Amino acid sequence: MLANKSQWVMTIIIGLLFIIIPILYSGRTLQSLFLLEIAALLLLLITGWNLSWRSHINKLSLVLFGLILITPLLYLIPLPYDTWIQLPGRERYLASLEWLTQKAHIEPYLAISIIPYKAVHAFLAMIPLVAITLALTTLNSKQRYYLVVLFLIVACFQAILALMQYMNPNAELLKWVGADTGRSSQGTYRNRDHLATFMVIALPMAIGLTIYSIGLKTSTDNGRKTQEWRITTTLTYLSLLLIILIGAIFTRSRAGVLLTIVALIVTLPTFAPHMGGRKAAGIIASILGLGSALLASIGLIPVLNRFIVASPSEDGRWEMFAMTMKAIKEFFPIGSGPSTFQEIYRGFQPVEQLKFINHAHNDYLELILEIGALGIVLLALAFIVYIMGWVAMWGTQWDRERIIKVAAGIGILLFMLHAILEFTSHTPANAMFLAFLAGLFLKLPSDSQLSKT
Repeated sequence: MLANKSQWVMTIIIGLLFIIIPILYSGRTLQSLFLLEIAALLLLLITGWNLSWRSHINKLSLVLFGLILITPLLYLIPLPYDTWIQLPGRERYLASLEWLTQKAHIEPYLAISIIPYKAVHAFLAMIPLVAITLALTTLNSKQRYYLVVLFLIVACFQAILALMQYMNPNAELLKWVGADTGRSSQGTYRNRDHLATFMVIALPMAIGLTIYSIGLKTSTDNGRKTQEWRITTTLTYLSLLLIILIGAIFTRSRAGVLLTIVALIVTLPTFAPHMGGRKAAGIIASILGLGSALLASIGLIPVLNRFIVASPSEDGRWEMFAMTMKAIKEFFPIGSGPSTFQEIYRGFQPVEQLKFINHAHNDYLELILEIGALGIVLLALAFIVYIMGWVAMWGTQWDRERIIKVAAGIGILLFMLHAILEFTSHTPANAMFLAFLAGLFLKLPSDSQLSKT
């Protein structure tokens, strides 16, 4: 009884985060970050109290989460000067260090990280993500389903807001969001690319539940109520799906639109054969695919215009990538320290690149620059854990629980693909939703799911 109450408390906490964090400029405010930390501590306290998460997630995932939390702390280890100066890339800062000690009479704290306090920030940022993932593995199927529905509703709200911005960017009604609404359809997010990520990772879930509801034959009611309930559920999911799909397209994010198409290509064939018979599901999938193609053709017009006006080969990202690779070579294999990219990049930024660069627009290169070979290990371990998540589902029944897990897995894949060209994981709201999907995806199947195959 006590365990069930604690699960509902965690469900409410996560649900409130889903509602509040995206509205607060996608979590990029001090208030939202403070709220995330407080919520994370509560979630960790509750999950640590009942310890049920240990039986719901594989041990390698726990190793990964432990390394994610420990890594920033490792970079806070103090080093003597003679050791510190031998680390790769540190000689670049020798003149500054001498000035601090000789002229300013300041004795700097020499840690593995070039900027130690940034490692503290990275550690604090990781706590909510691990807490949410672990909390999701302890919730029952009903509680996880409620959070999935809320996840889709929040995505739908952002999509509607983005469409309003697209149609009337200067409307007085939109000024409360606190974002630059006169520039693009971005909802309450920092920019349209990061909103597009949210739309894209929500699409598989909306598609999966829509097709699942179409294939339902029974419910808790019988007769007429069953049919009405099924139709209402299907129409609700279909409405959410179409709004999120349109919102993704009209963000006019080039990578976002391409990943939307990828989401449709991957998701529809995955779910359709298992829901309501192959023939019926195939017809539904064809209708959805045709409608999506029409919407894409409409939405692609402004995106194609962006390709024409600015060729992808001239995109500043490629120069960022080249400079980041140069920095990686200088600081490898130790790295410069977690969350130090912004300051480190300035030492490599060419004069002609007249922009303030705060991220590499490639989360993988940025991670390797900051923590070196350990970043490669973490990425490899994360990939293995991701594959193990798919393997764990093998042989389970195609019920709503598996639909949600498969959709979460596809959403994670789309997120990882977008991270090649964006720094979307640095948006707290998107990172929170990624942790949510990870919690859904990594929860081990129950005995009942395995026994009914």
